[in-house]
Amino acid sequence: MRKLPPVIATLTLVALLLASTQPSSAILGIEDLPPTHQEKFADDWWDVDSEPEFDAEVMQSEIGPGKPQQIHVLLTNVGQTTGFDSVNDPASGGAHVTSDPVNDTKAAGKELGYDQEGTTAKNLVATLEGKGPIEVDTRTASSPSPVISGASAQLPFTVTVDEDAESGTYELNLTLSYNYLQDAAVFYDSGNFVPYRYHRRTETTIPVKVTVEENPVFEVIDVEVAEGELRLSRESTVAVTYRNIGQDTAYRAESSLTTKPPFSTQGTVRPSGGASADTTFLGDLAPGEEATATYELSVSRDGLAKNYSLKSRVSFEDSGGNTETSRALKTVLSVRPFEKQFRVVDAELGSELTPGGESALTVTFENTGDRPANDAVGRISVADPFTSTSDTAYLGDIEPGSTATARFRLSAAGDAMPKRYGVDSEVKYRDENGRTKLSDNMKAEVQVGETSGGPLGAPGLTAASAAAALALLALLARRR
Repeated sequence: MRKLPPVIATLTLVALLLASTQPSSAILGIEDLPPTHQEKFADDWWDVDSEPEFDAEVMQSEIGPGKPQQIHVLLTNVGQTTGFDSVNDPASGGAHVTSDPVNDTKAAGKELGYDQEGTTAKNLVATLEGKGPIEVDTRTASSPSPVISGASAQLPFTVTVDEDAESGTYELNLTLSYNYLQDAAVFYDSGNFVPYRYHRRTETTIPVKVTVEENPVFEVIDVEVAEGELRLSRESTVAVTYRNIGQDTAYRAESSLTTKPPFSTQGTVRPSGGASADTTFLGDLAPGEEATATYELSVSRDGLAKNYSLKSRVSFEDSGGNTETSRALKTVLSVRPFEKQFRVVDAELGSELTPGGESALTVTFENTGDRPANDAVGRISVADPFTSTSDTAYLGDIEPGSTATARFRLSAAGDAMPKRYGVDSEVKYRDENGRTKLSDNMKAEVQVGETSGGPLGAPGLTAASAAAALALLALLARRR
């Protein structure tokens, strides 16, 4: 290291006064630099204690449990240049010593300016670590520009607080990684001021505090079907009971159940997938209180008999009047197969049904269930080779164990194959609560007979008519 020229004695004095406020051990020296850089910095003018330092705080005063939310960490660079050490060793000499004290003074001044840039953090990347009930979903954020001393940067992170998290203040760790100027050197050489800079990447961890607010938290504690069970092709009333297990009151709460096939409600139809949501008002619920919501559900006949998981949510206002929505609450519903409310006990044709012919069809249905079927209507669904001019018949009220007979008209196509067919039938009715129900599909067996035919194989051609036709052909042949 070289001795400063006398002309910058004033600068040196000021630097020494500033350095006296800091322990000399805090100032970085040549030994702190990599060996590849020590030669370049062997003759610099100053060693300066100058490094970024940060304070951090979460800008949101409180965050709520149960849903992902974005928080912003305000990062402020409070780093300052706190010490100078003039390199003043008369025995050091150096390759850059000149006989031009004026330019040496200028070089020393330029270097001092560079050294004070050491408080600037460049390429800053921050990583937030979750702790306790707080999980960090988006863990990394960065500053798009250098953060100089006195400046701030807002770093966004996405966090999720456990639904059942206790209110209070939690401390998270924010790890910062950045580059800063550790040392600079400027020398006057051959008419030019030559700068050297050495940037170091460092890492530091600072705590940030997050406050979890008191909030209502809900869970489903009971699911009950009014009719005892859900069945395919039936409507039922489902009662879902919710409990506020949080630490605050939910005001003007209402619940909603979102359905998906094979379920449907009379609620609002959603654009995605035809789902619908049925909503029930619950009122105000203090911590520990319960409320029951009822939903009218229809189960389509093309579903499967199994357990289904539907999502319900509770929306409410908190103590500050803000509208909040709970996380999705799992509501499990079990669907049983078709209820065998009816069966076909007899199916008869009024007359033989042959290809191209028509006949009356009577089908007798029995109510095999344990509930009456009111205003019942019997129906058949025909397909090739059949058609029907009368496929619906009123049956009236059918008590459990009783039967009712429906009459239909059935026609067979001329090319129908003589064999036994199954014609689809069903019964539509109202249950004791006035809701429309539909039985499962039942087969009514129908026999198509053979057509009498002569040598020509024409449908309906008898033996006598065939003989007459042959005699006529023979007479015509003789006349020719």
